[in-house]
Amino acid sequence: MEIKHIPNRINPYEYNDYGMEPELVTKNHDVSINCYISGDETKRKLPILTYTQNETDKKMIEGVYRYSKEGKDYYTFCLGKFCTGNLIKYRIQITEDSRVIQTKWYEFEVLTSIELSTPDEVCLEEDKFDTTLFGYYTIKGDKCLKLSMKLKQDMISFQIQGIYPWKDTKNRLKETYQYNGDEYELTIEANTHSLLLKGKNEETIGTFKKGFHTIKMLVNGNDTIQYFSVSLDLSGKGFYGFGEKFDRVNQRGLQPKNCVVEQFTHQNEKTYLPVPFFMTEKGYGVYYDTNHIVDFDIKATTEDQNTVTMSRLIGNTVSENHLLFFFGSVNERIQQYQKRSGKIMLPPNWAFGPWMSANGWDSQRETLQQVDNMKKYEIPATVMVLEAWSDEATFYVFNGAQYEAKDGSEALSYNEFQFKEDGKWTNPKKMSEIIHANNMKLILWQIPVIKHFDGEEQKQHQNDERTVLEKGYCVKQSDGSPYRITDNWFADSLLLDFNNPEAVKWWFSKREYLVKELHVDGFKTDGGEFVYDYKSVFKDGKTGYEMKNQYPNAYVGSYYKFLEEMLGKNKGITFSRAGYKGAGSFPTHWAGDQVSEFCELRAQIRAGLSAGLSGVFFWGFDIAGFAGELPTTELYLRASAVAAFCPIMQFHAEPRTGQFGDQNRRSWNNDRSPWNIAEVNEDAYVMEVYRYYANLRMNLLPYIVSEAGYAIKESRPLFAHLICDYENDDNVYEIEDEYMFGRNLLVAPILYEGETERSVYLPAGVWYDFFTSESYEGGKHYTLPCKLGQILVFVKGGSIIPLHLSDKLALGSYVGNNAESFENLCFIVYGNAGEYHYTDESGNNLFVQYSNQVGLVAGGRNETDFKVISSANIKQAYDRK
Repeated sequence: MEIKHIPNRINPYEYNDYGMEPELVTKNHDVSINCYISGDETKRKLPILTYTQNETDKKMIEGVYRYSKEGKDYYTFCLGKFCTGNLIKYRIQITEDSRVIQTKWYEFEVLTSIELSTPDEVCLEEDKFDTTLFGYYTIKGDKCLKLSMKLKQDMISFQIQGIYPWKDTKNRLKETYQYNGDEYELTIEANTHSLLLKGKNEETIGTFKKGFHTIKMLVNGNDTIQYFSVSLDLSGKGFYGFGEKFDRVNQRGLQPKNCVVEQFTHQNEKTYLPVPFFMTEKGYGVYYDTNHIVDFDIKATTEDQNTVTMSRLIGNTVSENHLLFFFGSVNERIQQYQKRSGKIMLPPNWAFGPWMSANGWDSQRETLQQVDNMKKYEIPATVMVLEAWSDEATFYVFNGAQYEAKDGSEALSYNEFQFKEDGKWTNPKKMSEIIHANNMKLILWQIPVIKHFDGEEQKQHQNDERTVLEKGYCVKQSDGSPYRITDNWFADSLLLDFNNPEAVKWWFSKREYLVKELHVDGFKTDGGEFVYDYKSVFKDGKTGYEMKNQYPNAYVGSYYKFLEEMLGKNKGITFSRAGYKGAGSFPTHWAGDQVSEFCELRAQIRAGLSAGLSGVFFWGFDIAGFAGELPTTELYLRASAVAAFCPIMQFHAEPRTGQFGDQNRRSWNNDRSPWNIAEVNEDAYVMEVYRYYANLRMNLLPYIVSEAGYAIKESRPLFAHLICDYENDDNVYEIEDEYMFGRNLLVAPILYEGETERSVYLPAGVWYDFFTSESYEGGKHYTLPCKLGQILVFVKGGSIIPLHLSDKLALGSYVGNNAESFENLCFIVYGNAGEYHYTDESGNNLFVQYSNQVGLVAGGRNETDFKVISSANIKQAYDRK
């Protein structure tokens, strides 16, 4: 028997069937409390809710049955309306036979709603370092909201100071004030306190006037702000960023939520990886520097004017509540954002080669068969990801390993395991050696939980869980009891507290042997969206309010730091789906779970472009989807072509479930490997095309590695929306199906089923077909053919593209899978002249310049052998359909 109730919504997009509605209460709200009860309904009475009002007037009401689902009965309790300032405490209980089960006491306060417009006073304080404006808004006559605005040459910072007793202020603004930054001009009128913000081209960016500049708050009896909303008039036709957005890159007219959410397939407006940062084509960006959930609402009012509302659920503190305005080019604004959220880190070279993965590879025999397939078919890969390797009890022991369980505080080493010859994993150390001997790196799947089991448990798991509970290594509820994951994936499991240094040390002591003795190169840090209860508490005092979004970073960041300590800087990687501001500090990421449909491929492209504009540069997706029916040949080949021109190129598949029929091969082998898709679809062309693009990926590796280094240095996305380079071109604002891969390649894939041609917009300049060298005049739209097996890629005129080619000088030619050195480094010149600065992890630092008149100039430390070749001399590896 169990009663489940969490007051806040566990998913802000959906009604909480066992929460409180509304989440924040004012005197106008009817309050209802929802819960579900699991267990034998024949033995229990109706649930009872007991509540008090201001510690008195105890009342009891019966629950109203709503519905049953999956063995759970859902009830609601209607409490009605309350007066402002009332404190309500309540708990739910159920009687089963003679046994009474009850929840802890919950409470809420009926908040005061306040709406403000223009400040009553504005004060100016200046010194040689800072210029700060303070706005004072009268509240209830004797109190005021204090808001500060700090002005710097490259940035404006707004911050809520809080609610204070009103007092006379000095330095009151008595005349119109103007501040000139490097990229902006700010003017405030003394009489009306209206504010006008202009860019360097004298174009208006934003206005803050009476009737247009509105602040709304919900405040408790202690004058603590529980909810804060501000509306600004901002200009722009395109609003980009907000994290990884699947529904649309340009979020103008939408209401993006800044909240980490798990959504299995068809993410639409939801996201695993939100970022409270956006920018427009007008030369400014806005960063709401907070860990709390922020709701954005971008309402278009005219052709390029908008009312942008930012609403924040605060919890118990107004700290970390900076609203920053950045100025400059797109890349400069991303750079300013990442300077404040965390440095974007560069993955090692091998991360940019093709990856291979499938959840169904659950044995050493099958894993090594995939390595053999790679060699047999000459389809290169540089990374092997294993998901189904562990026992799912510890997540650090290979499935089937025999060993003597230790006390939960102790760690196991590899030599304490025995592996059966007929077991799933017969010799993991030998397997790792084989993988590495084939120029591949090994990544193992992880999840940040101590899993809950029904029924018989594994001994080591029991010992570990006991240690976690005794030492307080897990996240807690507000009453100090262990927090268990509320619902959905890994329900009822404990969640490790990565804000607890001792818990982190304990956790990684269990995994140290994987890196030290098995030479694991990284971890697929899955999940992280598990903080559902906002009142949950972490070791450092932070609550679920703050950690809902931040938990994935705490979790993944701990793994990344562990790998740095074990392997050295930039030697290992994490591979994550969830994250928050600063997620780029822990490369790499993937787009989460999608089904094998063309609409999902389009959503993945939008997600990657949005992620790049939000400081997440090293990102990828599961080729042709992860779940559901196996992809068609057409979808698989179109997606493979896109992945070849994406920061991370990976195929992957969900666990084998048998959901498509016992007699269907798809029921027991749903791998998205090219050899499996070719066999199931009975189409050898799959192998031919995938081989081409995997080899092309290895050809492109010098370009990708060098451009990745540039991305870090200059804060330019590797997978970039056209606005990064063509901010003043109105034609690019709504383009969400072509992109720049690095600075010099424009990619225009086919993303709709059945299409064999598409419209392509080429910005100003001269462009060359990457595959044929045919030239095109920029500033125009073209409708171009693109057969199955092809992708449209164009090279910016004047570019030199570094490639690793075979002696045949053919695109798509086999050069192996060595990502550390390039035996035949070639610089391909598109046009009559060009230049390129090439760098890589090996220390090469070459400046290559070419023209018909000047010839070749090259130099730099650790100079390597290379060729400079006209694009007209590059061949195709085969004639694609």
